[in-house]
Amino acid sequence: MIGGGDGYISSIYSIILNVITGLPVNNFIYDYTDWEDSKTNKVGIENLKNMNKFHIIIFSHVLEHTHDPVGTLKSALPFLEDKGLVICEVPDERYHIIRGLLRIKFRLRCHVAHFSKRSLYRALEYSGLNNIHTTYQNNSSYRGNKMGSIVGIAQKGESSLKTKLTSTRIQEAFSLVIFTAKKVLSKTFSHFKNQIISL
Repeated sequence: MIGGGDGYISSIYSIILNVITGLPVNNFIYDYTDWEDSKTNKVGIENLKNMNKFHIIIFSHVLEHTHDPVGTLKSALPFLEDKGLVICEVPDERYHIIRGLLRIKFRLRCHVAHFSKRSLYRALEYSGLNNIHTTYQNNSSYRGNKMGSIVGIAQKGESSLKTKLTSTRIQEAFSLVIFTAKKVLSKTFSHFKNQIISL
């Protein structure tokens, strides 16, 4: 199994897969930087070329940092076994779409790509993966911090099953409005609560 970032999520998946299968799970972290950490199995592109292919590749909070999410997914596929799985998790930041449309400035962000369930599905599809499923996870936890996320899972190789998008553009638009309204109401309530407490 290989993952990105600092390996937090892929280490959790490694433990789960080891418990379920009883087989040892090798966990590697792909990193194209020169960052070193002796506690992890960090590998670069040259190391990957000399290794066996992986059963699972995880992109946990990676794709939102790339200018070309489809290209990033495609670049990983040569290292994935046929019928192997790609698991993606990205933050649910759909409210930024509304902020952008309203030309509301927001602070400097390190996320250059923002996703909906539909757009994550399309990114997986355009990268050549099959058996795709995406879903919203409203109570996801990343290192103990509660946050909304969008999770996708897909399979490499030919498929006799042809998955299709279950949400229409209208459903996605409605979902975006509801999501944004909840965010706005939550922030407004929090602001008023803090104002009352400070009195």
